[in-house]
Amino acid sequence: MNRMEKDNEERIGEKLKIIFSNNLDEYFIFDEINNYDYTFRNFFELILRCKEKLERLQMQKKDSICIISENCVEIIIIYFTCLLLQIKIIPLDPMNGKKYNEDIILRINPKLIIYDKIWSNNLKNIIQINKLVEKEHNAGIKNLKNKLNIFEKIDANIPFLITFTSGTTGEPKGVIHNAFKKIFQFGSSNIFYHNLPMTYMAGILNLIILPLVSASKIVIVKRFSIIDINSFWKIPIKYKVNTFWFIPTIIELLIKLDRNNITINKRENSTTIACVGTAPLNIQSKKEFEEKYNIKLYETYGLSETLFVTANYLNKNKDGSVGIPLEGVELKFLKDSEIIITTPWTSEGYYNINNEKIIQKNEFHSGDLGHYIENKNLVITGRKKDIIIRGGVNISPKKIEDHLNFLKHFNEIVVIGIKDRIIGEKTVCFFVSEKNILEEKLKQINLKIIKNLGIHHNIDEFIRIKTIPKNLNGKIDKKRILKIYYTK
Repeated sequence: MNRMEKDNEERIGEKLKIIFSNNLDEYFIFDEINNYDYTFRNFFELILRCKEKLERLQMQKKDSICIISENCVEIIIIYFTCLLLQIKIIPLDPMNGKKYNEDIILRINPKLIIYDKIWSNNLKNIIQINKLVEKEHNAGIKNLKNKLNIFEKIDANIPFLITFTSGTTGEPKGVIHNAFKKIFQFGSSNIFYHNLPMTYMAGILNLIILPLVSASKIVIVKRFSIIDINSFWKIPIKYKVNTFWFIPTIIELLIKLDRNNITINKRENSTTIACVGTAPLNIQSKKEFEEKYNIKLYETYGLSETLFVTANYLNKNKDGSVGIPLEGVELKFLKDSEIIITTPWTSEGYYNINNEKIIQKNEFHSGDLGHYIENKNLVITGRKKDIIIRGGVNISPKKIEDHLNFLKHFNEIVVIGIKDRIIGEKTVCFFVSEKNILEEKLKQINLKIIKNLGIHHNIDEFIRIKTIPKNLNGKIDKKRILKIYYTK
C-alpha cells in the first residue's frame, strides 16, 4: 500500500484482475453485521455501482475522500472503489474526539466526507454511507468479466491512502502482501475474522487487503468490545474461521474473563493461524492463551510507516521474539539499539512534511529498541520514541499534555504510559497543583479530553505529586517518575 513496484513482473492492478477473474463465484465476505454474503462477483458489482455514484458527484483522479464510519461492508467497497478511481482515501475513527477529526479534515480539506452517523454540524460536502453504497447484490451487471480490465488502469504513482495516527501517506502496493502470505501460505481455504476497526492500518492492511490478495474469505463483525468476551467464539465457530489477527488486549481479556470451555482447534482437519500485532505480548499470556484454546500465537512486528517487518510463522515460532525479517526486509541497529528498517514497501512519507530527513536511502528510524537473538529472531526491548500504546492504539502523550495545559487546571503536568497486563499501557497523568483537586473535577477534565481527542485518549489515572522530577538538562526524568509510581 505504499510505493508500488513490479512483483513477479505483474502490477498490482493485473494481479487484482486475476484474483477476481479466477474467483468470481467464490465467497469473499460474510457480513455478520447485516446477514449478507458476497461472492467476488457481488463485491465487484457493488464497487462498479459505487464508482458510478462517485463519478456523478464529480469525483476525479487525485481528489480526496474522508470516511468516518464504524465497521461495515460499505467501507471495504469504498476503499476499492477509490483505488480504481485513483482517489485518496482518509479513514478516520468515529471514536476519535470531535475536535480531533475536525482538525484533520481541516488539514486535508477533502472534496467529499462520507459518514455513518452525523457527529458534527461544521462539515460541508458530506454524504451518508448508505446513500453512496448499496449493500444488496441485485441483478448482475452484463459482461462483468470484461469490466475487470479496469484494474489494469491503476496508476502506481498516485497516492491511495493517508492514515492518521501516524499521518503516513502511501501508494498501492502488492509486494508486501505476497511476502506475508508466502510464509503462512494463505489461500482460498483461509477464513479471516475481522473484528478490528476498519479505519486503522491493521484493520485495512491485515484484515482487508491481505485476505483479498490471498483470495481468502473475510467474516466481518462490529469492532471488538469487552461485552463480546463471553460470546467471542460464537461467530468464528459458525463460519469455521481459521485465521485471526489479535491485539494483546483481546488476548488478555479472553484469558481473564472468558468462562467458556472452548477448544477451537478440535475441529477435524482444522489448522488455526492466529497472528498478534500492534503491541508487545506478554510471554506468560501467550502460554496461557495457547494452553486454554489450543491455538498457537504468532507474534509479528511492523509500523504504519513500514507495514510488515518481521513475523513468527509455522515451524518458526520463537517465544519472546517478534520473528524473523520478511523477504526483502533488512534491519540494522544503532549503538543505542534503535532498529533501522529498510523495506521495499516503506511509506512514501508523512503528509505535508519534508520527508527527506525522516526517510533517508529508504531507511526508517523506527524509534523502537531491539536486537537479534539466534537465527535472526528479533527481540523488542523498549521504545526510544515517546508514545503510549494503549489497547494497540498509539497515543501521543504530548497531545494530551497540550490539551491539559490549555485547560489551565494544573501548575505542571507530565503524561506517561505505565505497563498494564490488560491494555498494554495505561495513561497516567502526574500533576503539580497548589490546590487540592477533587476526584469529581478530575473526572470532568477527563471527559473534556475524551470529547476533544477521543476515547483512546482517556486518562486512566491522575496522581498528584509535589514536583515533576527533572535531570541536569532540565528534561523530565521519567525513571524517577516511574519510581514514584511503583513506591506510592
